[in-house]
This record gives sequence, structure tokens and C-alpha cells, in this order.
Amino acid sequence: VSYAGLANLRGAELTVDFTTQTRGASILLLYIPTGYRISCEDPGTLRQLNLPGTPPACREPRETDAPVTITLNDTVVPGSYAFGLTVDLPAKTPLDNEFHLVLVNPKGVIVDARYGMPGEEIRELPVTSRPALSWSTADPGATASITFGIQFEEATTAVRAIMLTFPRTTDSPDSTAFVHEIRSAVDVQNHNRAFPAAESAKWIDTSQSRALRILCDDSGTPVIPPGYYSWTLPVRIPREFPKNNVWYVVLCSATSCRPPLCVDPDEACHRPPDSSDVIASYSVAGFNVSEMPDVFRITGIVSSVPEAATAAGSCATATAAAALGGALLLALVG
Repeated sequence: VSYAGLANLRGAELTVDFTTQTRGASILLLYIPTGYRISCEDPGTLRQLNLPGTPPACREPRETDAPVTITLNDTVVPGSYAFGLTVDLPAKTPLDNEFHLVLVNPKGVIVDARYGMPGEEIRELPVTSRPALSWSTADPGATASITFGIQFEEATTAVRAIMLTFPRTTDSPDSTAFVHEIRSAVDVQNHNRAFPAAESAKWIDTSQSRALRILCDDSGTPVIPPGYYSWTLPVRIPREFPKNNVWYVVLCSATSCRPPLCVDPDEACHRPPDSSDVIASYSVAGFNVSEMPDVFRITGIVSSVPEAATAAGSCATATAAAALGGALLLALVG
């Protein structure tokens, strides 16, 4: 289980990734800890990702201990799946902070389940809102302009780097990998010059092909003022989309921080042993083939960047609120 465990975070995105070896389930029951509030009935609060069939129905819990109920219009077969929900996080870590996912067939028989998945500790800082993600195209094989951003509600010195990691994959790295096409620092656009970026070309780290780190100036104690910050980079769209199409916006307390999940095909897909420099990891549900971002997902990005400048100190003022949920990745292997 991995998510941005920030106290009282509202409208965060919770993504569930699971693998099953069974077939026939058409109902997913997700049991959540006390204090978490799930929204999935209103438009934009449920992300189907690669769940089978047409858009499923979702019922929010009506009483304590009741599950989130997702009713599919088809049945699952052996394979990997992912979906996203919207969640409000509690003020503190619940005493029983575990998640459970149960797969049920049309006759009400449990065919697969995973119980006791531990949640993250809830922390109080830094104060941020939901990150947002948009893209210029989702056509297979094309190069897209990917824009991600996040709102800081108050000034902070805790964050030394902000990292975007691309969807992980255990499939063929050539066919299902999102890979950046950054050749130099001028290929990345910084849309708010108030961000205390490192000087010259040192303000980005592109050493991993499936991640980008935005680095703060390390000559002193960098202060990120309140405001909305976003960046745009070129990314090659894979010809086949990965099953787990989830992106991560990661806040780091050190410029050397590593992704909380694998981003290279030769790495194991797990949280590194030493993740003390990861303050929070927001998961953001990705997009499907040829999908264009809707208004809910691009608020605060596209409309706020009329003229994108390319240098670390250049900007186009960002004014709108952030869109997509910060989050939870609930990893389930059936």
C-alpha cells in the first residue's frame, strides 16, 4: 500500500492495482479503514483504467464497516487490473489502518481476496493540494507534452525535490514503456519562476528514462512559496499501454531521492529499503489510448500556461487550482 499520507488531504486519488489468477468475478468490494471517505458516484470520481467492460457502477459506503462496491459490466479473467477512486484522508492514522479487497462472482461467491494490507502513516506536512496531470496526445507511438503540477498552500522548506515517475511495467519495456525524450534542460518547461530551482542545467535530473526530478537550489535552505507549480516535458507514448497505468508525483526531502516504485525494467517493483527521503508519493491515474484530458483533470495546468518558457527561471504564471487526486496505490497480488 502506497499513498500520500498527508493529514486532512481532500479529493486525493486512490488507485488499486491487483492481479488475479481466477475468473468470473464481476463485483469488487474494497474495505477501507475508519476515517477515510471514498467518493466514486459523482462524475470523475471513479477511474476505470483497465477494468473490463463498459464503465462500471460504484456505490459508496452508507454505514461504518461497509465496503466500496464496484459492479462491473463484464467478468474478470486471469490478469492484472487497476482502477482509481477519490478519497478524503483522516487527520491522523487510524488504529486499524488496513485495507481489504474481495472479488465476488455474480452468485455472491468470493473467488479471490487479499486481506490486511497496511496503510500509510498519516503526517501533517507539507501542506499541499491534489497534483494534476495533462497530456497533449495519447496516440500510440507519438511524442506527448506531459504537464504535471501541484499546489502548495503555505511556504515550506521541507521539500528539496519534486519527482514525476512514469507508470511501472513488468511487460516488455519496449512496447509498454512511457519514456521521456529530454535531451537538455531546455526541453523541460518551468511554469512558475517562484519555484527555487537549482541554477542552469542542474535544475533537472533526467538520468532515469522513466522519471524526472525537479531539483531545488542546494546552496542554502530553499523556500517554496505558496502557489501552484507545474512543469512540461516530452514523453514518448508506448504502442501498447501498461496494465498499471499510474503516474506518481513525489515530494522529496533530499535531491537524491529515489522513486518509491520501480521505473526501470531491471528493477524489482517495490518500495526501496531506504525511503526516508520520500515525504509523500501521490498516485495519479493515467490515461487510455487516444484519450484527451477532461476539464476536471486539466484545471490549473493548460488554462494557466498561455506561453510556456523553457529556462529554469522563466515562467508563465499559474493561477488555477490543482485538479487530480493525490493518493494511494493499493498493490494487490492475488
